[in-house]
Amino acid sequence: MKKRILKALAFIAALAIISGVIFFSCSFMGNPVSYLLTRRTAKDHISKTYPGTDLVIEVINYDFKTGGYYARVKSPSSPDTHFSLSFDLLGNLRYDSYEYDVAQKGNTARRLDAEYRRITDAVFQSPLFPYDTDMDYGMLMIYPKNEIGSGSGIPAYAMPLEELVLDGIYDMRSIGERAGSLVIYVNSDTVTAEKAAEIMLGIKDIFSEAGIGFAAMDFTLQHPKDPIDSSRSEEVISVIDFPFSDIYEEGMVQRVKDAHEALMSYYAEMDSKNGK
Repeated sequence: MKKRILKALAFIAALAIISGVIFFSCSFMGNPVSYLLTRRTAKDHISKTYPGTDLVIEVINYDFKTGGYYARVKSPSSPDTHFSLSFDLLGNLRYDSYEYDVAQKGNTARRLDAEYRRITDAVFQSPLFPYDTDMDYGMLMIYPKNEIGSGSGIPAYAMPLEELVLDGIYDMRSIGERAGSLVIYVNSDTVTAEKAAEIMLGIKDIFSEAGIGFAAMDFTLQHPKDPIDSSRSEEVISVIDFPFSDIYEEGMVQRVKDAHEALMSYYAEMDSKNGK
């Protein structure tokens, strides 16, 4: 009798352990039934919503953060045609990102931005780049037309998303000249408008020689961090969206001073409005 009870208890314990393992696994990896439901719904959605296309399901994954599933869908013939479908546990479609990613050219904008970032990184990371920086990168300002300018915080030189062509091939110098922005934080023992102007002119020359255009520059000249406690002087020279067309030697120092003072006044105004 005692042996039977012990065997029963051991069996129950084993079931509990197995159930725990299965529950833990499903919590982080999903379950087979939901995968099958998701795949079936995804196939039906694609065939009904996008008939006549060559779209294929690349992968289906479980999202343990939301408890749902998502499918990555792509077209083998179109580099910019890829999007996500999200589903609940029962395989019901919750969201389709095709409209923004593909129809509204979101993927095209991201592809071009990544390419611009890659070619600007090549300049900044070159051992020949002469400045000590804390941050340096390039990005393309591409936004929906109705978000550009008019106090939105997005500069007027930004390129309207609607102008992009799906899978379009673009000359990166030209698109950089139109919508490229460089963000650069340079460390220097000398923090003056004169030094900032000198470095900005130098960076313009470096990018011109590399054949990479840009429309504007966010530039900050700052003191290096203290090697002991990593503190840094608050003395900086900063300019935001400084136009490429304004980066030339004659009068450059005064333009940097004016842009810096305007930016500091703006920050002070914002602090005042926020009660700081």
